[in-house]
Amino acid sequence: MHMPPLHGWGGLEEIVTDNGTLFVTALKQLAKKYHI
Repeated sequence: MHMPPLHGWGGLEEIVTDNGTLFVTALKQLAKKYHI
């Protein structure tokens, strides 16, 4: 997955989701990749 630069908009303030399996898995992968 390619992450676009956020310097033009800043970071996210809130993510609204239904905690679906696909979303949770993708979020865990991003957290691991970016060490957050």
